[in-house]
Amino acid sequence: MNYFLDSEADQKTTDFKDGKAYGRVDDVEVLDEQSGSILVSYNAILKYDLHECGIQRRNNYRLNARLNSFQNNPYEKAVIFRVEIETTLKKEGFKDLDALERSYADSWFNIEILKHGRGAGDAKLYTNIFRPPIDAHLSFTKIYPRHQKKLNDEFSLATADTISHLELEQEISRRTPSAEYLAVYDVGQGNANALISSDYEECPVIYFDMGCGVGSHASTTPANLTFCTCNNPLVILSHWDKDHWAGALLSKSKTLPLTWVVPRQQLDAAHKSFAHEIIAAGGRLLVLDMPQKNMGASTLSNGQHLKFALGEGTTRNDSGIVLAIENPDVQFPSSWLLTGDCSYRFFPKSFQYSAPIAVVAPHHGGITKSNNIAPSPAPFNGYNRLIYSYGPDNKFRTTQHPTPSSINIHKLAGWDMGSWNSAPGHSTSTGNIRATSKHSPSPFERGGVMVGWEPIPVLPKVCVLGAPISKH
Repeated sequence: MNYFLDSEADQKTTDFKDGKAYGRVDDVEVLDEQSGSILVSYNAILKYDLHECGIQRRNNYRLNARLNSFQNNPYEKAVIFRVEIETTLKKEGFKDLDALERSYADSWFNIEILKHGRGAGDAKLYTNIFRPPIDAHLSFTKIYPRHQKKLNDEFSLATADTISHLELEQEISRRTPSAEYLAVYDVGQGNANALISSDYEECPVIYFDMGCGVGSHASTTPANLTFCTCNNPLVILSHWDKDHWAGALLSKSKTLPLTWVVPRQQLDAAHKSFAHEIIAAGGRLLVLDMPQKNMGASTLSNGQHLKFALGEGTTRNDSGIVLAIENPDVQFPSSWLLTGDCSYRFFPKSFQYSAPIAVVAPHHGGITKSNNIAPSPAPFNGYNRLIYSYGPDNKFRTTQHPTPSSINIHKLAGWDMGSWNSAPGHSTSTGNIRATSKHSPSPFERGGVMVGWEPIPVLPKVCVLGAPISKH
């Protein structure tokens, strides 16, 4: 396994060779809305290593080879790293965040490590997503479009096996007799949800994401986090952000050999390396092949429906897979809504679902715009759950999940925000809200959340081989 992904690897000194790398923007987080301060993150690979192991090498050209034909990760020995650097919209030459994200969404940069070590510079450089960073002083220059295409080709999913929305409908129906419970696990600053089919069979049949806290949020991940795989569950990945799949690396012998359904999004060296690790471990990687405007709908054995669609946005967050599970009660139709990091405003019009009694809030409760209108809760029996999955004391300078903007759009939609009206994040159970953690100075009440179709008087037993559940 590549060192960047290996949760069991010892800390080591990395040889950065001449310090020259190719890096792609992985994420942009707002640090301070007023000042325009942002945190830009890149995933990078040393040029020397890519020239040695890349699949476009002339002496071993494998660009057109099927992804599942690679028995090993071709980038296994490459130095892959993550860069986090604080900057401002003005310094980057943009007036608003949308314009920056559109420009950076498909952009590769030449990155040169000029100096690294304690106090070397204002950038943070992670050589392993579970280890502390080192300080670095870096230079960045944008790569010419012609060369960017070669890098996008190198790290694309063009040769991956696919699954159509009709095939996925059949696969879900085959695997899932019913959805009696929705589990939202405490994975720190990340996301992992699962569907459970009965009171007595407490092991998940489907996972929607399998993430955890990584990079600067690695410390938020609970100790000994693991996922139950007793039922050989299907894994549906909402999108390719690491905090939605990195948890699988903590119990890799169980989770990587599963079948993973993923969206077709442009990857970089870190994501492509993870994809190869799934295949090398004996797992199946299937890219969902469906138009963004369509909706898939599976009928489960008990008549429930599981609906899925792709967000219509252009960013990785807003073009991911979203799910809704519908209960077919004629008098009281309702649903559970699983969003990943996709903003509500990018749900396709075809994605129709009953009023939700439970929603896993988008992007851990990240900053959202006022035109991102949240769905109103089902009004039938007063049982509603708005669930936030985030890590304790996670913070990007002045921005902390959950944000006031996320609280406000849900409050406007009719969700009871309880004490979060004034201090979001300082309670795990208030009003309709259930959260996997809370922030200081309150003691951290950690633990996953179990949701039913009506109030749960007693928590069902949870498999001891999986992450714990403590709230309902």
